[in-house]
Amino acid sequence: MTAAVAAPIWRVRIHELGVIPQLPKTLYFPDAADGELMDIPCYCYVLTDGVSVVLVDSGANPVLARQGGCTVVGGSDEELAAALSADGFTPDDVRYVVHTHLHYDHLANDGLLRKAHVVVQQEELDWALSGRSGPFYVAVPDWMGVLGRRLLRVTGETELLPGLRLVPNGGHTPGHQSVIVNVAADHRACICGDIVSMLANVSAPGAVTSDLIATQAFLARASSAGWIMLPSHDPDFRAHDWFVPRGR
Repeated sequence: MTAAVAAPIWRVRIHELGVIPQLPKTLYFPDAADGELMDIPCYCYVLTDGVSVVLVDSGANPVLARQGGCTVVGGSDEELAAALSADGFTPDDVRYVVHTHLHYDHLANDGLLRKAHVVVQQEELDWALSGRSGPFYVAVPDWMGVLGRRLLRVTGETELLPGLRLVPNGGHTPGHQSVIVNVAADHRACICGDIVSMLANVSAPGAVTSDLIATQAFLARASSAGWIMLPSHDPDFRAHDWFVPRGR
């Protein structure tokens, strides 16, 4: 009998790529006071199992944000290159970029990653191109044109690499997905995307959650599985053990 091969352990590093200033706090915290504002960081996650390098989301970029009438402070492909360098990599080392969804603050620096395949759920791409998706989808056809054959469309739950699984969950956008990554022999982390923008949204989903039923179903699965939840915009994660401060 052949012994089962254990899934590899992935190292996870969190980097900040841009800040969206002065958003209503009620978008994320239902009990916040009306008129209260907050600045939210945009994170990307650099993963490696010692063989492959995977980037989950590529952060915000002020140039792309302006095209959509939005504002981002900081964030650029130069900052992404510096983040990768801090982890010991170059942009050409990245094998895959996985997008939780295609809002402008999650895919703005893909042009730097010239050798990476870029992975998105087909449902998310269909929604982005539907004409009904709203202002946060900026220049998606241009983005597709730059990627060409490097764009990989997946449908449903997918094991991208051993120990790294893509799980569609809707919630924030119709084709939204999270990334489940093996971080220890018996522990998995969930890189949530905007189905959990702030850690507090695990127990109290925010207004950016457009499909509450899908969100609650996914959160119940996450709780049952005991996943370590890694949200997309929580300022408190600047103090996380896996966060890499700029310039370090």
